[in-house]
Amino acid sequence: RMHKSLLDVNPAIVRITRKVKQEKDGGIFEAVEDIGEITARIYFKGETNIPSIVTGDAGEKQEDEKYGMVVEWNVDIKADSQCRDYIRCELGDFEALSVHELRYRGKCWGKIVELRRIL
Repeated sequence: RMHKSLLDVNPAIVRITRKVKQEKDGGIFEAVEDIGEITARIYFKGETNIPSIVTGDAGEKQEDEKYGMVVEWNVDIKADSQCRDYIRCELGDFEALSVHELRYRGKCWGKIVELRRIL
């Protein structure tokens, strides 16, 4: 109930898009899947003491802001080297960095996702 009430504080409708790296004919390509819309809560985690260096299409930049997202236990969301989810909502575009399941007595009752804002 506590996790559900946390979601209800400031819910947002987000769309999840998944990019999966697949090997085909000796090369690697990215397949894009539309996972769909879910209700989640995106929050600002604040600044860290050590800015991380992010490399993108336009070069490198330092990033010191962190975001998080709270979702229900049954949401299909992934964040690993072969399969990465991207979040789009009214707050902007985000990339899922890690997914942490919240467990009690062996059962998952919610998930916390660490996000990075994509500019």
